[in-house]
Amino acid sequence: MERESKENEKKENGKKEDENGKMKRVSESVDPAKVPKRTLFTGKEIPAVGIGTFGSDKYGAEEIADAVYGAVCCGYRLIDCASVYQNEKEIGRTLKRLFQENVVTREELFITSKVWNDMHGEGQVEQACRQSLQDLGLETMIPAFSSRSCSGM
Repeated sequence: MERESKENEKKENGKKEDENGKMKRVSESVDPAKVPKRTLFTGKEIPAVGIGTFGSDKYGAEEIADAVYGAVCCGYRLIDCASVYQNEKEIGRTLKRLFQENVVTREELFITSKVWNDMHGEGQVEQACRQSLQDLGLETMIPAFSSRSCSGM
């Protein structure tokens, strides 16, 4: 009963143990090659479907980071973040774990982070991007800008 519970827990995280106790990807996953894509101005293709990391007040930063881990293990390759969600450090630790476990390489992932309305002033955009890069443990990401019209102003 306990082993069954542990196996289900591991399955839920996008991985399960094989007969030798080694972790492997769950077979019920998304084939990244079959996900619709959009072409960037550089010519590189980006997945049109990904996982968002907004947790609202229902889910904590660790729960969101666990969801990112499971999603990437199951084939998701686009992760949409924002510093205002207050979970980029936890997601950064998850990304590091995914890379260390050879689940994916950095080059396989598209990671976005939003520059929020309160960081659009002179010098603040670069500061916000650098902070997100540091928190996510990355050297590059795709920055996105939140529009003031989103807040109804």
